[in-house]
Amino acid sequence: MAIYHKTLQYHEGEKQLGLPVLKNNEQRRAWLRKYKEWGLWYEDENIGCKYYKYDFDNGARLIAETYIIPGNELIPERESCYFHLVGGPEAEKKNGVPKWNVREAYSKYPNSEMGLAEFLKSLQKGK
Repeated sequence: MAIYHKTLQYHEGEKQLGLPVLKNNEQRRAWLRKYKEWGLWYEDENIGCKYYKYDFDNGARLIAETYIIPGNELIPERESCYFHLVGGPEAEKKNGVPKWNVREAYSKYPNSEMGLAEFLKSLQKGK
């Protein structure tokens, strides 16, 4: 267990940038893809995973979990990213169906980019 903890690199303390006004889903998705601007939260060298986080004023936390996928002679190396929304308000509903998934704790199952765009839209209503 001690070896595992030595390979976790925490990067706390940097001031988070404010959420810009996002006027449409294209801008919301573009903001999601700029997760590296949120600041590196921590890194697990055992599995080559980096986590970035954004804390919202409503108590929700958005985590971007990233891995490098090795390339080969046909496909270049690339980075995969999975988003996880933790906490925050109850999701708005359309025809009784929540527009995004609300989880009280981190889950290995990622949130969809479409659902996160709806979350961001709801967050900025009236601004």
